[in-house]
Amino acid sequence: MQFKIDKFPQIHYHLKNISKNMFVDKGSHYMMFCPFCNDATRKPNPSHGHLYLSKEIPVYFCHRCDSAGSILKLLIETNFDDLDTINQLKSYVKYNFIKDHLYQKPKHKTNYYDTINFVKNKIFNLEPQELEKFNEYLKLRLGTINYSKFLIYPNYLKPYKKLSYGLLSVCFNNRENDFIEGRFINPINNIRYQRNDKAIYYFQNWDFENINNIVISEGAFDLLNVYIYTNYFKNGFYLAMSGKRYLSILEKILYQELLFKSCQINLIFDNDNKYIESTLWKCKTLVKTINTNIDIIGWVPYHTFKDTGQYPILVQV
Repeated sequence: MQFKIDKFPQIHYHLKNISKNMFVDKGSHYMMFCPFCNDATRKPNPSHGHLYLSKEIPVYFCHRCDSAGSILKLLIETNFDDLDTINQLKSYVKYNFIKDHLYQKPKHKTNYYDTINFVKNKIFNLEPQELEKFNEYLKLRLGTINYSKFLIYPNYLKPYKKLSYGLLSVCFNNRENDFIEGRFINPINNIRYQRNDKAIYYFQNWDFENINNIVISEGAFDLLNVYIYTNYFKNGFYLAMSGKRYLSILEKILYQELLFKSCQINLIFDNDNKYIESTLWKCKTLVKTINTNIDIIGWVPYHTFKDTGQYPILVQV
């Protein structure tokens, strides 16, 4: 069910009161005085508010003090006490504006020593010939890198259905040691991936406040090759989504992280993707409804290479 603020007259009344009865319809949003930076007392134009409240997306942003968040946050912090309206409002909010889809706070801080032991414990469970196969495969895909730094380790997968033997897999973990995905080294028929509900890979601090570039790729090998061997995206956050879910991942980031600042979002495609143009159009259309200061740029491997993980030299679409 789509959110529309005009369905809540109680919210209109409350916001008009805290904004000294200045609540102006600007088409796609309402403009009001910001309660967090004393916007109403600013001179020489005290009638012009800087807090913008979207009509169809439950978020707000102040262009003067950069305060931003969900409408629930705005109401609670301005002492809105109509609990029935708040509970009703929650059913319209598509996401809960907490980082539970893409990020979980670590239960404890993981130091470098713990990370190395974490990886070694996984490796020691393998036979020497299997470990050699693992190292050869990673060297083919990534070259010589510090696997413990990126939390990459081998693991046996349980026999699949009627198979009588296990498969060796390249496993990835995020910086909190949460399992992300496994990619089979020796795929059989169409069996390639083991996926779960956390099929997203990243290895940096989840800190969008200080990030200018967000890089989204299909798979973890694409992500790592771009991160290690290119310098296109300075001060970037790299994320792999294990598939082609560009629009849904972008939507989650925009809604949950409330990206009102100026930044560039880079979508890394493989050349065998048949829907690059349409995906870019959909992503750009989505962003326009939220923040016109965000640039969406598509990238593909140079020349005829199909896979970014094979050749991470990129050109713009």
